[in-house]
Amino acid sequence: MADPEGSESRPVRILAQGRDGPLTCDILVAARIECEVVATVEELCFALEDAQVLVVAEERLELPHAEVLRNGLEGQPAWSDLPIIIVGKPGGKRVRAAELLGNVTVLARPLSIEALVTAVRSGIRARRRQFQVRDLLGERDDADRRKDEFLAMLAHELRNPLAPIRNSVGLMRRLKAGDSGLDEVRDVLDRQVGHMSRLIEDLLDVARITRGRIELRTEPVELVAAARDAARSVVPTMKGRGQSFLADLPDSPLMIRADPTRIEQVVTNLLANASKYTERGGTIRLSVERRPSEAVVRIRDDGVGIDPRILPRIFDLFAQADRTLDRSQGGLGIGLTIVKRLVELHGGTVEALSEGPGTGTEMLIRLPLDEASASFTREASASGGVSTSSSGESSSSASGTPSTAATAGVSPSPDVIEAPDSPPPPPRSLRVLVVEDNRDAADLMAQILRLDGHELHVAYDGKTALADAPDFHPQVVFSDIGLPGLDGYELARRLRREPALGGVMLVAVTGYGSADDVQRAYDAGFDHHLVKPINFEVLTALISQAASHTA
Repeated sequence: MADPEGSESRPVRILAQGRDGPLTCDILVAARIECEVVATVEELCFALEDAQVLVVAEERLELPHAEVLRNGLEGQPAWSDLPIIIVGKPGGKRVRAAELLGNVTVLARPLSIEALVTAVRSGIRARRRQFQVRDLLGERDDADRRKDEFLAMLAHELRNPLAPIRNSVGLMRRLKAGDSGLDEVRDVLDRQVGHMSRLIEDLLDVARITRGRIELRTEPVELVAAARDAARSVVPTMKGRGQSFLADLPDSPLMIRADPTRIEQVVTNLLANASKYTERGGTIRLSVERRPSEAVVRIRDDGVGIDPRILPRIFDLFAQADRTLDRSQGGLGIGLTIVKRLVELHGGTVEALSEGPGTGTEMLIRLPLDEASASFTREASASGGVSTSSSGESSSSASGTPSTAATAGVSPSPDVIEAPDSPPPPPRSLRVLVVEDNRDAADLMAQILRLDGHELHVAYDGKTALADAPDFHPQVVFSDIGLPGLDGYELARRLRREPALGGVMLVAVTGYGSADDVQRAYDAGFDHHLVKPINFEVLTALISQAASHTA
């Protein structure tokens, strides 16, 4: 039976002599206070943290029992100051000793029912405030943890595009004007600068959201056309990941009053998120439908799904479901927070649905229709992009470039290799395996090393690298850590077990740079640990070292 003041099913625990315990419990139950009689001090100490109040007869506090209870109370967490009601004789030796237990109230015998109930309820109210403090402390600690993880992720995300940018600069120094490779370098720079720009825009949006400074420039917007425009920007990335895209869009316009840029941003973010968490070969579906007073945008994928424990806070700032090494598509984990706030500013709602890991995810956006603008039309042919078949479904895609994401810190590598003052002469040709799921970074590293005369093989995931290594027989392996499928640590361990690769030099090239990350790399079998963006003079020095060992 729960007490009227909200005990949250935490009982008052009673330790008394003979029939006094059950009689006291009967009095409290009659007052609608949940209680439990315990037989020993040890039993009383077993669940102190969950207790509301302790009611103890002074006779049960003879030594050594009082010492046992005191030791138990000293083990309480910092927020806890458990109320204890001692029933006994005022001024008695046992009561005076028991007052050393802490938050003690003494009720004198003979005891009135009113005094007992009043004292217990007062203790419950005080205890409830302690539980509230506990919950607030837990929320604060959780928020701090999520913020720290977010900042680490941000450091890695900003560091990650610097690797191909630095590679591009290194390659440009080696290429001559008019070389065909310059076009590819420019494309890489354009993609990576665009990636960094999107990260910065997301950060600015979050800052505006937390300060309530986002302003909408609303106008009549045709939602179906806006959805097509959003899909057109994401479909190339889906094709690059080997995914299918299906669109089910109505022929008739659906008018809403909105900021067109922000509505397109919402749909784009959700489509990109669906692609990010869907495996190669998966399918992303987009549909728009009319309801009596609202339009519904539905984005469904058959990807990794969402853990039920994460689902209730998936839109919270700094909440992130994916904490694995393989966050190969990148992102800061703040996109859904931005989506939720933008949808709410438009008078709508957004909801995430998933039956759990491996079941895919569905995002539902509901936006109020703007019937006053129903006469406004926009030619569908003007939007282009996604071609809808007569059945209302289409499959579209083009190429995109995934990037690596993970947590990072400062690299205190005990094995730092300083760049020489002047470039060393190119070492003799070696077989070099580059393992990196950021294709721009991998391909540019390979290009630069080929210019030094090395034989290169590139793998974009750990499983492919493991399969190709025995035939290629590399002398040096540069491997990322946050790889899809098989991470860099496990790849290193398995390569070390290959008899034919006993002398290979393994170098971790990664955004994971904390002291623990460095130690994990060495424990897995890596010889060296480099943090992105790397200096190519350092790479040359390492290859020279490998060449001298294999000479």
